[in-house]
Amino acid sequence: MKRLLILMLWIAAFGPAHADDTHADPWSGTYALLPWDKDSQRFVDRAVDTLTIEKANDADAARLPSKYGSDLSRWSMSSRADEAHQQRSSGGPGAQ
Repeated sequence: MKRLLILMLWIAAFGPAHADDTHADPWSGTYALLPWDKDSQRFVDRAVDTLTIEKANDADAARLPSKYGSDLSRWSMSSRADEAHQQRSSGGPGAQ
């Protein structure tokens, strides 16, 4: 019981100083897409694609119908596999 009290006091004293920004976007970041191997019932260690999600400017409530007024947050998503495919098909860098 004494250890629990000490732990709680330590968290109360030092936890808020090291906490992440509570207003930060929880979705933004880079995500590796791993394929599922149905035979072994586990994810394969090799990523087949990487998705990048970034916070975009919020929508303007005045320009949206009222039914969308509560959902103003916007994100942009990009796929490295799609970007590579577009570059190859347009003759850009990495084209064969």
